[in-house]
Amino acid sequence: MPVTLSFGNRHGYEVNHSRLVRLMSPDKEEALYMGPWDRCKEYFRTHKKKEALEVLYTLIHGCERENQAELNVDIAGMDKIHAFEQLKQYANPSQQDRFVMRFDLRQTQVLFEIDGKVIDKFNLYRLLNVSEDCLFKLMEEDEEELFFKICIKYGEKISRYPELLQNFAFKLREAVHDDDEIKDEVYKLMRSGEDRKMACVEWNGTLTQDERDKLLCLQMGSFGISTQFFKIGYWELEGEVQFDMFHPTLLYLLQGYTPSLSLDFTEANTMLLSDVLKKDDDDYRNNKREIDGILEKIYRSHNNTLFISENSSCRNMLI
Repeated sequence: MPVTLSFGNRHGYEVNHSRLVRLMSPDKEEALYMGPWDRCKEYFRTHKKKEALEVLYTLIHGCERENQAELNVDIAGMDKIHAFEQLKQYANPSQQDRFVMRFDLRQTQVLFEIDGKVIDKFNLYRLLNVSEDCLFKLMEEDEEELFFKICIKYGEKISRYPELLQNFAFKLREAVHDDDEIKDEVYKLMRSGEDRKMACVEWNGTLTQDERDKLLCLQMGSFGISTQFFKIGYWELEGEVQFDMFHPTLLYLLQGYTPSLSLDFTEANTMLLSDVLKKDDDDYRNNKREIDGILEKIYRSHNNTLFISENSSCRNMLI
């Protein structure tokens, strides 16, 4: 069953599943491809299909940019995710729930579905620019939802500001990391009871050496009060405070990811996600009861927050 789209001055424009898959490609030639019979019918159409597809392609992918191969980046996955979301938004409101983006059961593939049928998929290792031996931690439903919001934001930034792909695409990650919508979503997930623009609280506590050692996994094996809690979320539930660590894959997306294929970034990305961030998360889970007890002591003695500064320096905001 075709999907009905409305875009520009075109309303009720029907697109079948195979065309949707083509339109998700950032390659303009592939996205606009028409077979011999379609090209023949084009001569007799009052409203040219190619013109409509070109308008739709531009709306989805933005202005033309340098060839990815020349920039030595791979953002095909982010492009697909953003394009699928754009197509969903152009679909008639009554048909938007036909579009579903999710992981497979092993969470190694992103699946794009229409009416419950997978029309396309994308490898998660390639999407994140890590090697196939990278170890992922499975995401819960709310984490998966945030993951896709971040990826959509990456695609949006690429579409609007293709110059961000230059110079190893470092500024691309920075643009997403600093986006207010993303920051709000991260806080909604991890520190739902805290205003992310609140003033920080100056450190006024003491910790034993054992307590400091227990907290090393919160910051990749190092310790510094002004940055120690930037991965920790917390919220109150029936008078009790609950703590959790920000998912390593989400943290990687916002603070470590680069789509650049230069200078062995794929290997470096894999080490960061698998050997550092996931290891920190594993260490936290293995000692969660003791660590949470230390965190609660600090939290309660600092006006119910871990947004703590030391000597007026603070980087304990999430991301």
